[in-house]
Amino acid sequence: MGENIGIAIVDNGPAVAPAASQQLFDDPYAGVSGPHGDVVRTEGSGLFLAREIIEAHGGTLVAAGLAGRGLQVTLMLPGTS
Repeated sequence: MGENIGIAIVDNGPAVAPAASQQLFDDPYAGVSGPHGDVVRTEGSGLFLAREIIEAHGGTLVAAGLAGRGLQVTLMLPGTS
């Protein structure tokens, strides 16, 4: 990862459709669609606020739906030299 610091968190809970993964960071109370059209509801503002804080420090926070088994959220922060 070069000088960056990275953490990946994998959740094996309900699957999130890959196309809906980035919607998790939008409206903190909106639901997103699972792979079978069901709604995987986000509760509260945790991911929304986390992304705002991480980006304020020059980092990134991204989510990727895993095929049929949950979600991976990856945090990258710039390292110090």
